[in-house]
Amino acid sequence: MEISAAWENGNTSTPTEGAPAPFAGPKLVSLSDGRVVASGRNLGLWLLDVETGLLTQFAQPIGNSYPGVVEYEEKLWVTSGTANVDAVVFSAFDIPAK
Repeated sequence: MEISAAWENGNTSTPTEGAPAPFAGPKLVSLSDGRVVASGRNLGLWLLDVETGLLTQFAQPIGNSYPGVVEYEEKLWVTSGTANVDAVVFSAFDIPAK
């Protein structure tokens, strides 16, 4: 499956030709309920509608390196490095309701 998605100003977007900023270090996580979460360097967490390519942001970035993302016990656990790469930030986020 190929997914083409991009974002515009604001937290929600529709698919566009060419994203205005690169989705650096993309990370896609398939949730236990079938939805897909997308993340990347400095991008926070986004729900990705795989049918339409719609991206909806639900969490801001916690650091500015490439994130590690995993679903565990009904939360998304995220790691990321700080700007000076002198620390690792670890945080848990609630998964938005369907």
